[in-house]
Amino acid sequence: MTTLADLQDAFAAGRATPIGVAETFLAADPVDGPLAAFRAVHADDVIDQARAATERHAAGNAIGPLDGVLVAVKDAVAVAGYRTLAGTRELAYHDPARDGAVEATLVRRLRDAGAVIAGKTHTTELGLSPTGTSGAQPTPRNPHDLSRLTGGSSSGTGAAVAAGLTTVGVGSDGGGSIRIPAAVCGVFGIKPSWGVVPGDGTAPVGWWSLDHLGPLARCADDLATVLGVLADRRYDVVDRPLRYGVDWAWWGQPDPAVDAPCRAAAAELSPTPVTIPGIELARTAGYATALSELTAGIWETLRDRPEAFSADIRTAVAQAANISGADYLRAQQVRQLLADGLDRAFDDVDVLLVPTVALPAPPRPSDADLAEGVLDTDLIDAMTAYTFPANLCGLPAASVPVGVTPGTGPGSGLPIGLQVVGRRGDDATVLAACAALERAGLAVRPRPRSEHATLSDL
Repeated sequence: MTTLADLQDAFAAGRATPIGVAETFLAADPVDGPLAAFRAVHADDVIDQARAATERHAAGNAIGPLDGVLVAVKDAVAVAGYRTLAGTRELAYHDPARDGAVEATLVRRLRDAGAVIAGKTHTTELGLSPTGTSGAQPTPRNPHDLSRLTGGSSSGTGAAVAAGLTTVGVGSDGGGSIRIPAAVCGVFGIKPSWGVVPGDGTAPVGWWSLDHLGPLARCADDLATVLGVLADRRYDVVDRPLRYGVDWAWWGQPDPAVDAPCRAAAAELSPTPVTIPGIELARTAGYATALSELTAGIWETLRDRPEAFSADIRTAVAQAANISGADYLRAQQVRQLLADGLDRAFDDVDVLLVPTVALPAPPRPSDADLAEGVLDTDLIDAMTAYTFPANLCGLPAASVPVGVTPGTGPGSGLPIGLQVVGRRGDDATVLAACAALERAGLAVRPRPRSEHATLSDL
């Protein structure tokens, strides 16, 4: 497994160069290759960035912890020189020809830390699908099994980091969209507290009160490093005793293949049982909030150009028409109920444990079904069973890989994620818990069948 420390050591010792890594990345055909992780990669720009980083390393003048490191950026975030389509067919929310060199603050911070922006990764249309399916653009494939989905909506970033096309990446999360692909693809991912990472430069498609930006990485230390860059602050992952908690009503009854490794990891940590009032209402409140805000965000475009959206998006928005103003208000009341209950739980524990998703990576639909647009409500419920409370309450929440599905046949070896949720503003403790699970051997990134040779063997 190649980490940021491995890369920097290799660059410093001359065993590898940023331009060599970039050339191998481009040779892997990140846009049209089997994973379909990237929507767009500007090869000349990648080489120019990598050449500058190589010169800095050669002169002993590395400028930051990401100097020369390839970073994948979800195509909901503005990157200079790239259009931002937010998973749509043609709706350019940022277009260099029209808007000039628009770039999100978080991307500028990545560049200031020396990162090589590798390109724009696929996202599901408008970030709506947590499964990873898209009717508007190619649907990425899971590196652990190309016949499986990656989860969404940061689908391409999950695939890119898991396969080692890049060591780290950026996603966004309005209802689990960082944590779900992290779990399903077997990497680490964190949705930080509300406001920790600046949200300017993201596509204005709604999600205004739920969406968070954060990193996916291949180990806990890398997660902390990249979050520190994105947030422009330092996160020291301190080894200290932590109090773990579990609300077994929230845990519920996930697929047995998910339940067993998550329960085994939790048991090693001797969690304290807690009760969070209203936790069973979180998913309903999350749907009401997300669909209402998304519909408001795209309403004029939907009215004037409905053909710009896939059938599943139009169906979802049609369902949102049944959500009344009173329903939205009740959802906000649930948010307050949840926030109060979670605050009380954190009086007794430092972090809460719960599975990230309720089932392993689901099978990839046929190309014909994908082209039509897939709206599988049962699958969506399973993917978001545990993720909305952190978004509704602005809490930091991370997914760590804790095992794989058993057996040797079809459906075996698929990653399982355990979610770690902390008090709002206490991102450092969530990162510390991720690192503690990794040190204890409870969080281990599984090696996928499809892995990028340069990073895996460096």
